Amino acid sequence: MKPAEAAAELESALADLHIHAESTNPDAHRADLIVDLDGHNVAVEIKTAAVPTAHQARSLVAQDRPHGEMVKVLVVDRLLSATQEILEEAGWGWLERRHGRLRLFGPGLRIDATVTPSLIPTGPSAPFTTPVSREVAAALLLAATDGEERVPSLRRLAASTERSLGAVSNAVKGLRADGLLADKPLLPELFWALAPHWARAQDTFALAELPTDSNAVVRGDLAAAAWGAPVVIAPAHPADLYVSSKFELNHALVTGRRVDPGLSHAATVTLAPSSLVTKRPFERTVSLPLRGVAGVRPARRADVVPIVHPVFAALDLAADPARGQEILDDWTELPQEFRRVW
Repeated sequence: MKPAEAAAELESALADLHIHAESTNPDAHRADLIVDLDGHNVAVEIKTAAVPTAHQARSLVAQDRPHGEMVKVLVVDRLLSATQEILEEAGWGWLERRHGRLRLFGPGLRIDATVTPSLIPTGPSAPFTTPVSREVAAALLLAATDGEERVPSLRRLAASTERSLGAVSNAVKGLRADGLLADKPLLPELFWALAPHWARAQDTFALAELPTDSNAVVRGDLAAAAWGAPVVIAPAHPADLYVSSKFELNHALVTGRRVDPGLSHAATVTLAPSSLVTKRPFERTVSLPLRGVAGVRPARRADVVPIVHPVFAALDLAADPARGQEILDDWTELPQEFRRVW
């Protein structure tokens, strides 16, 4: 979107609130819009983005140069929660076109309101409200990470997610309506839009020891570190595991000896949010923790074990908005067969 178009949309949004504003000549003014508040003029500078990630927002804020009492506003199609937090901390406002959310804070200016959305979805939206929609998004990220340039066919997505063709079709329509998918996925926006919804309310259990005869795959920090993420693994860090079924979960709880999570433990086990996570493990060397019966003095050994795909390791990291995003920002190197999608 061009700055002049964004200024016109912000002017229209303010008109919804009976606030007068006028676009300026960008060649003559630094401000893109002048807001009239009972005779007091407030200058507004506008930036634009489609679905900015937290990393993009931080870069935008870092590049900004304060200019008097100028109010800064980011006009976006869709605003991610992590991006919103960064804008709030920086004192920036925003206009989210899809949902009509307007926030302007500055000297003599306090607006936090809902206005008429200017970007109307052409189909079903809210793409991550169902398990199948989250799995389809993950499947698209897997394909993109593997270097595929175009969107996989509906039949292929249905086969990989083990979902019906109709359910997959509806999920794809939702992603398209939300602006996250066209002839190819919008990256890294799709990753960051999926991240807060990926592992919804998954119960995690602590284990005194690593489970035996298990088909579990290593996830989280250990998997990310094995793929090259800049993660520091503490000596007592447990091995976080995903299993594919409730049967596998119960087996792990018995053979690994479930304990209170407040006690010393060698591992945690969680039911995977999708069969996609466990059906394609990778063998990598991981530093695994060891515990004696008494759970005294942790030790570790390097072993080759199945770990999750780097996309799922990254989604695990993204579940921690502060620490995880910082690690993902610095995790820029992957094995050559993979493409970074965050």
